[in-house]
Amino acid sequence: MHRRKYKALHKENGLCLWCSRPASGRTPLCEHHREIERLRSAKKRRMFVDRYLQEGRCVRCSTPLDPEMDEGTTCCLSCRSNLSQVAHATD
Repeated sequence: MHRRKYKALHKENGLCLWCSRPASGRTPLCEHHREIERLRSAKKRRMFVDRYLQEGRCVRCSTPLDPEMDEGTTCCLSCRSNLSQVAHATD
């Protein structure tokens, strides 16, 4: 059976796309494979953040940081203002 057809049948029947266990939640993956995907995604994101920090770029939008900003700053002014607006909206 072709992989595409296999995945389609599993998704249709509520099974994990990779191992045929029952899928959990709204994703077509079982708990085990959801955790693997989460870890893989976190590792990829961490690699981007580390590279952005080394290059002096914002960790949220990757624009170059202003050299006049504090040394420990990781976000640009635009992202910081967006974060503060979101924080005030949830209060």
